[in-house]
Amino acid sequence: MASPATAGRANVLDNFLPPCPTLEEPTSFKKWSDPATWGNGPIPGQGAAAGANVTIACGEAVLLDTSPVALTLLNIRGFLRVLDSPALPKIDLSAAFIVVQGNLSIGRPQQHFQQRIKITLTPNPNNRADYLFTENLPAEPAFPRNLGHKAFAVVGGQVDLHGMPGGSSTPAWTKLTATAQPNDLVITVQDDVTAWPLDAFVVVTSTDYFPDQAEVVGIIDGSGGSPLGRLQDLPREAAPPEPLRRPQGRAGRVRGFIDERAEVALLNRTIAITGTDEPAPYHREGGHFMVFMSRTPQFIEGVEFAQMGQQGKLGRYNIHFHVCGDDQGRSVVRKNVMHDSKQRCVVVHTTFNLTVQENVAYHTRGHCFMVEEGGETDNTFLRNLGIWTRAVEVLIPLSSDPTKTEETDDRPSTFWITNPNNNLIGNVAAGSEDSGYWMELRDRVRGFTLSYPGLNATVPANGPVWHLPRQRGPQQQGTGVAHVPQGGPAQADVVSGLATFSVAVEAFHGDHQWAAALQASWRRFRHAQLRRFFMHNSDGIIITNSTFADNRQGLNLLGNTGVRVTDSRFVGLSPNYGNPRNCDSTPQMCGPVTGCEFPLAPGQQGRSQGWSHWKNPLFGIIIDQPTFGFDFSRAHAISNCRFHAFDSTCRPAAAIGTGINGAPRTHGPPPPA
Repeated sequence: MASPATAGRANVLDNFLPPCPTLEEPTSFKKWSDPATWGNGPIPGQGAAAGANVTIACGEAVLLDTSPVALTLLNIRGFLRVLDSPALPKIDLSAAFIVVQGNLSIGRPQQHFQQRIKITLTPNPNNRADYLFTENLPAEPAFPRNLGHKAFAVVGGQVDLHGMPGGSSTPAWTKLTATAQPNDLVITVQDDVTAWPLDAFVVVTSTDYFPDQAEVVGIIDGSGGSPLGRLQDLPREAAPPEPLRRPQGRAGRVRGFIDERAEVALLNRTIAITGTDEPAPYHREGGHFMVFMSRTPQFIEGVEFAQMGQQGKLGRYNIHFHVCGDDQGRSVVRKNVMHDSKQRCVVVHTTFNLTVQENVAYHTRGHCFMVEEGGETDNTFLRNLGIWTRAVEVLIPLSSDPTKTEETDDRPSTFWITNPNNNLIGNVAAGSEDSGYWMELRDRVRGFTLSYPGLNATVPANGPVWHLPRQRGPQQQGTGVAHVPQGGPAQADVVSGLATFSVAVEAFHGDHQWAAALQASWRRFRHAQLRRFFMHNSDGIIITNSTFADNRQGLNLLGNTGVRVTDSRFVGLSPNYGNPRNCDSTPQMCGPVTGCEFPLAPGQQGRSQGWSHWKNPLFGIIIDQPTFGFDFSRAHAISNCRFHAFDSTCRPAAAIGTGINGAPRTHGPPPPA
């Protein structure tokens, strides 16, 4: 017998059918450039027919073989394929609304698109009006009909997009294998990236305390099939050859058991979908891409999304799977890149069994990789890289969804997960203004999910534990991992540090017990200000084979019982303590140094603080229990752990300390390493 949640999945799309009965590929196509395709009338999107509304009817098949094409509405109910020919090296297609009810095909899985196409989503020339979709929708009021503006919406149809240079085997991102020094023109990376185009741009992540030190440079040369690239600096158009500018360089080696290597990610694809960048007051409104209530599998591979998302507007994101039910693992969302995003990255909403794999997000705003309402389960986020996740300036108003108590995109997390029954495997959060990973596990679902029997009974806080092998998360200015079981961010459990760790968890909720093994890896969460791993009101947690480094408090236990820490290492200060900004003199471990800047903890005013914060107490583990309510029958256990570099010469330091309600106290000198 199916569980209520499983039954709810099946009900999501029962009343919604695509408009065309089949998506079988036709054997012949009409040419867009042929007047006969349009009844011997003008070519839509060109000349006097620029700004036209075009519908490709069910059963019709058209080949886009001309450029530029400028439309207001492109409604694909049949088939549209884009010509891939050296005779047409670049195609420019623009529209205020693109609606796919049939099939849009650019490239093939075995032969990715080799030329270039740029799809620009423009404001509606008719007073910026939104597109109201009224075809084939169920009668329930829970289904929104407004697709917004600057919209690319797949509504019952299918996109088949393949634009990764070199094809599916080309890595979307890699790592340095040698440290990149300031003024270097050549970097060496782990994987073969010779398929990366020589006129493309890459981003090199920060390995310092400041995540905004990620740097964009251009490839101007390759070397005989070896994984080498020569770099040039911004601007992106016709940039002269210049070296890496950042004075601190980029770490490219492993120090003992601490992996400090920077990631290097390709920022360009042969298929680009971009929103028109407008001046104020519309400067926060990019385009948006939505798969809207579609059972059909989607193939979104090797697409560049730029200037996408609409800040402060619900449902307007870079890639949004909206109420698509059980995908059954059929769709592909792989090796895409999202940069300069206005709001969020990949949002999974009332969609199940979807895999989001090896995507790159750089310089984005709001939560990035998201599971939205708490009912979504069995989705997999695999080897995604998020770089420099920033806060929004305008929040989605709560009036957009009265079931929500708050939106938190002003405290962004690179990965924001609302149900633990999802898989996060091998991801990297390479810098955020707040969190790398935020687990928002509430006592009920919210939003649209509340309208569906079965799904609306889901209690995310009681679900089985998430699977988190090999996560990494450097340079979060706020928290590395926040876990909010009930309520607001004041209860956040924080992970921040430089680590590889695996965790086994047993948790209890009344009579309901669940247990699972996690093998997680968090790399370069660096917070001299903060705690690496803050477990708040958690029960029966086991942490094993873990590494915590470069944090004021490596592991903080507050209001917990029965926590076990085994076979782990704690490093107070590694040699890679970074290059603070604006120092009056060369920084040393102890100072005194004046005028240096470091990131502040969340909620503190200002941008940074002086080097004097190094004199704050330093702990590997702090047992920070409240003065009441602690179950002493289930005490903590720490065994077979090693502590390194807790030197009390410069500041109070201890491998293990205790505190009452957050006030730490040291107990004697640190034990030997």
